[in-house]
Amino acid sequence: MNRNFFAELQRRNVYRAAIAYAVVGWLLIQIATSTFPVLEIPNWATKLVLALVLLGFPIALILAWAFELTPEGIKRTDDVAPHESITRRTGRKLVSIIAILGVLALGLFLFQIVGTDRRAKSNTASPLASGKSVAVLPFADLSATRDQEYFGDGLAEELLNVLVQIDGLSVASRTSSFAFKGKNLSVPAIAQALGVGHIVEGSVRRVDNRLRVTAQLIDVATDRHLWSQSFDRDATDIFVIQADIARSIAEALKVRLGKAGAGNPGTENVEAYELYLLGLYHWNQRTEEGLRKALEIFRRATERDPSFARAFAGISMTYVLLPGYAAFDRDLADREAAVAARKAVELDPKSPEALTALAQTFNLTQAVETFDRALALNPRYVTARHWKGISLTTMGRLTEGEAELRTARSLDPASLPLQSFLGLNLARQGRFEDALTETLDLLRRAPDYRNGLHQGFMYGVVLGRGREFVGLLERYFRVIGEDPVLGGTIVDAIEKPEQRPAAIAALEPVAARHRVGGKKDQMANLFALLKAETQTLDFLEDRELDRYAHWPIYDFLRGNPRYEALLMEAKRRAEGAQTAPEGTARP
Repeated sequence: MNRNFFAELQRRNVYRAAIAYAVVGWLLIQIATSTFPVLEIPNWATKLVLALVLLGFPIALILAWAFELTPEGIKRTDDVAPHESITRRTGRKLVSIIAILGVLALGLFLFQIVGTDRRAKSNTASPLASGKSVAVLPFADLSATRDQEYFGDGLAEELLNVLVQIDGLSVASRTSSFAFKGKNLSVPAIAQALGVGHIVEGSVRRVDNRLRVTAQLIDVATDRHLWSQSFDRDATDIFVIQADIARSIAEALKVRLGKAGAGNPGTENVEAYELYLLGLYHWNQRTEEGLRKALEIFRRATERDPSFARAFAGISMTYVLLPGYAAFDRDLADREAAVAARKAVELDPKSPEALTALAQTFNLTQAVETFDRALALNPRYVTARHWKGISLTTMGRLTEGEAELRTARSLDPASLPLQSFLGLNLARQGRFEDALTETLDLLRRAPDYRNGLHQGFMYGVVLGRGREFVGLLERYFRVIGEDPVLGGTIVDAIEKPEQRPAAIAALEPVAARHRVGGKKDQMANLFALLKAETQTLDFLEDRELDRYAHWPIYDFLRGNPRYEALLMEAKRRAEGAQTAPEGTARP
């Protein structure tokens, strides 16, 4: 009976069907695992494909047993007379199909092997990864109360600032290194993404005034610890700990530390220094709450040490950013930023942070000259290079601005505001296709980045592809807490002028809720798409207008006295007042 059963399985082509299903299933799984991440399809979808393939296998075998393909169509096997059966012919077809699928599967398998081998060789041969290069990851907070995260971040950032001054050592930027914070990635994966050959990681544990700092330097190629050490000291010894770590890393990598590598925290007051690190932690959050906290904490640092130039620079640069995130008077912010910047430079004329802050208080020409002074002191200071690129762009020196922004990006490839403004620079050059490409690359890394969503959609509209990118506008509204359906309403109204009054009416209450900072000029752009003159002009900021005035969406306002007055005011500010460092490119 068993022999007859297995013979019947063969006659009914169940074996061939199983092999064909297995090959097809394997191909589907490979396609899912290869393409779903690129298309930003969630991981659960890949798991669903795998589950469906596995569940479908017994079903396919049952169907192969129970049914037969005949010239008249699919019939139950029991209903087909033996002399009418064409299972042999069907079997031969299945063999041909299996052979074709087998060739495809083999080709895909070989392609994956070759691709993996090439990537491995490429990574191994990378000049940066194979040279003396390092990334400093945020130090983990192991304190019992978990309230020292700011200190671990600050310690890593200050260590990075010391290492970046060492001749012959390439150091990944803070933004790039800190982009992996909280992500469950292996050290080799992080090193590969950052293009470095070594990783510094560590931890901080604090009990009252006692510190335990552990640091280690890892050679990624060999997964070997080149150096590891723990420091049990009083908190007052933090400067000594930083210097010891930097010196040990320099010795392990056989690079010369030099005088610059000794580091200069700018104060001998440990309490002021800790407050400065806490202020930096909040400043880097780029939120209204974070900036307001940073302002308060930087002020406390200057109270503890009135000669602490970097803390005054922190106050200045916080005022520079604050109007972009909060309902904060710009003129007041400009005045306070100028006072703090001048104080910082008075205390330390050779501080790159102080000079970068001071640059924001000048007109654009003077600002660029001051940024150059800061960069002469520290050519890898990304903030100065980034903001210099913005100033050059605002002046209309677009090619120079692009070059400066690209240099900054090479130092800090993970910075979202930097890449976002690079897109604005390209758009101002009329290179909207390039701007769109840059922005879509940004959104692959940060799918919910508000500025990228808005700019990507706007570039699409200018290129006549608004309908194609309506999903970006819908996600933009979702990110700012509004109904994403409004995105489709606006696109419909762009295409059908008779629908514009209804779309304007729907947008007005939304815009009123987001009349702050960078979102204000984004709302102006959306009103401009709907040709709503009054609302567009109500939301336009003359300080931001230089970013968009060249866009064709504003052509309908040419000749409008109010619009022309805004253009004149924007030009006046550019020639004689402060720059707005990140403008609409807010993180």
